[in-house]
This record gives sequence, structure tokens and C-alpha cells, in this order.
Amino acid sequence: MLDPFMKDHGARHVGEIRLRNGRIVKTITSSDTAESRNKFDALNVHKTRGVARSLKSLKAAKKSEGGADADIVDQPVSGGPTHEVVSDGGGRRLGGAMLYVIFWGSQWSDDPGPNPSLSDIVDDMQGIMSGAYLDATVQYGVGSQPGIPLAQIAAVYIENRALPLHHFSIVDINYEAWLSMIDGPVPTDTETVVCVIMPPGATPIENYDGEHDHSLQPDLYWVPTMWVKYNDRGTMSALFSHELVETLTDPDGDGIQLKPTSSTDWHEIADVCESLDYQSLNGVMVASYWSAADSACIVPQPEAVQAWIIQCFHKKWGDDNPNEQITVVSGVRIPSGDKFWMEQTEVITRIENGDRFVVIGADGAEANVVVAKHFPAWAPQGTKYITTEPDQSKLDNLLSLPDCGSLTDWN
Repeated sequence: MLDPFMKDHGARHVGEIRLRNGRIVKTITSSDTAESRNKFDALNVHKTRGVARSLKSLKAAKKSEGGADADIVDQPVSGGPTHEVVSDGGGRRLGGAMLYVIFWGSQWSDDPGPNPSLSDIVDDMQGIMSGAYLDATVQYGVGSQPGIPLAQIAAVYIENRALPLHHFSIVDINYEAWLSMIDGPVPTDTETVVCVIMPPGATPIENYDGEHDHSLQPDLYWVPTMWVKYNDRGTMSALFSHELVETLTDPDGDGIQLKPTSSTDWHEIADVCESLDYQSLNGVMVASYWSAADSACIVPQPEAVQAWIIQCFHKKWGDDNPNEQITVVSGVRIPSGDKFWMEQTEVITRIENGDRFVVIGADGAEANVVVAKHFPAWAPQGTKYITTEPDQSKLDNLLSLPDCGSLTDWN
């Protein structure tokens, strides 16, 4: 039967599937014509690009060759420093990337469908992009507007066009991306990335499990492309993560690479960590990648939510002025008990980033500290301040606390 989180509409190959998160997956059938192929071939010249090889075969090859660096093969994630040197070729980096995910092959909507299912794979992709995994790519110039994810899924499609009769190559993937833009729903925008997920039985010409490249569109804009071979669920999510970080940092082969760099066989930040075992991050398997800041292969971890008990506050001109804002609060961290002294502006930032501040009254009542906004005449756009959530006790109100005095007094 179909994935329990997918609803069909009475047909074996459905025109529309609804995933568990409400996302609609539509089927497309791109028009493959001789004219399209000729135009594509005239513009696109293909060489070897960024690839992900089989983890097991790569380990065996490196060990048998005897040429791998001892500090790279089998080093633990977040291992010690090595001699790896990052090179910035000056090319573009992505940020705010919009992934158009194409599941190639009508079997993705079969009943029963592949296992892992389309829904499983999309869930893992979303988990990778919405968590901490991409955070360390910011050091390489990957970035976007505040509040916009470094990468996110824009849309998901099932491509019913027949798979290549021969073993597929990156040329076939780039041609699929081409068709999805000239004859399909994918826009040619600066943020567009086309990610193709191959079905069971589709075999690449070369011994790669994933690869990324770019496809030149008729408007002469290079659109980043990537593909992942069908495998078990953990391997597919790890391969996707590998290609994603490299697509963001080196979409055209002239961005971030590790020395020795190459314009044809891109030596990128996940490649040097390829011999390491995959790790689970929030229940999703991911590949580690090189962090120059840490001199190690890392899997970025989410920052732990911190908790703070506010025990006093201070106003610049005294605590008896009801119209004056709090400037500083102080208290202890949980669970260490260490004292802290913090300006209100930092408290606001920490609350907005997930930290928890509380006030505990003499009666044992506890109130969360929240960010509010007021609109004085001199600031019509509003100014932020901290306050306690209302409850049945007055003893846990922020303004019921004593004045902290000076930092010297508090310490």
C-alpha cells in the first residue's frame, strides 16, 4: 500500500500526493524532444564534478592504496587538527537556497511504493535543512537574509518521464533539470537548486552514490544540480547532506575547496571527511564536513537551551521610576548556579533565540520572562522590553525583585 502519510486519488500513478506535513507533491511528465536535446547539448559541456562515493568502498580503497593521511582515515568526528587547507576560489556561495526536489520514476507513486518512501526521504531532507546541520557553512560565506533558512524545500515533484535506457550520468541529471525549467514548473531564479532523487534500480555510469554539478539554462544562468542514488534511508539522508553542503559552498567548482583544488574533480568540504562513519543528528543520518574554524570534520550540534533565574534588576536612574526601562538583570544560571550579570538587550536576544528566563517568588511561584513591545511617542515603531507573564502571584513579578546595585555589589 502507499506510504501511510500519503493519500492517493484512486489511481495507480496519482497526479497529486499529500504528505503528512500537508505538502502537495505533483506529478510531471517533461517533454523530451530532439530540439530540446540539441539546445541543451550546445550549451552544456560536462566534466567530473563533486561526487560522493560509497562509504564502504571508499574506506577499502584508501586503506588498500596506503596513500591516505593517517589523521583523516577513520578519525573521529570533531577530531584533532590536521594540515587541511581551505581555498576560496572567489566563486559564488548560496544562501537562502530553494530546493526543487524531483523524484524521478513513476514507481515513487506506485502502490506499494519504494521503501524508504518519498515521504520518508522528504522528512529527512527537511530535518537536515531546518536543524543545526548547515550552521558551520556560514564560515565559508554561505548566508541569507535574517530569518531565512540557509536552504529549504520549495516544491516536490514526481517525474514520470522515462528513465534513461542506459546507465544514467550527470548529463542526464542536468538535462532533467533543464527540462524542468524550460518545460516545467521550476523557476530559473538565483536561489534555485534542482535535486533529483533516483528510484530503485537506477544505476549510475560511474561508481558514485551522489553528485552535484550545474546546468546552463537558455538564459545563460548556471543552476546548481545534485542527485542521490536510491539506497537505505540512512545512507540516502547522509548522501543528501554531503551533496547539500558542497552545493551551498561550491556550486560552480570555483568556490570553497580544500587543497589541492581542481576545476574538474572538485575536492570539497565533505570529501575530506568521506571515510568517516555517518552520524545521527536529531534522528537523521548525516555526513560530517570540514570546518576550518575547528580544524576538524564536524557534525554541528544544536546549542543547548539555557535557563536563567533572574534575582534582581537595575535601572539606570533608580528602580522607583515606573517609566524607566530595566537596563540590567542578574541572577544565577541553571543548573550550574553560576552568577550572571546581563543587559536587557542581551536577555531579549537570548529569549528570542530560545533561552528561558524565570523569576521565582518568595512564595515559590514561578513566572516566565517574555519579550513585549511598547510604543512611546518618540519611537512609533515600538521598543522591546522584558516582563513577566501574568499569573496568580505578585511575588514572582520582575519588578517585585530588589535592585541589583552595581556589578561590584552583586559580585
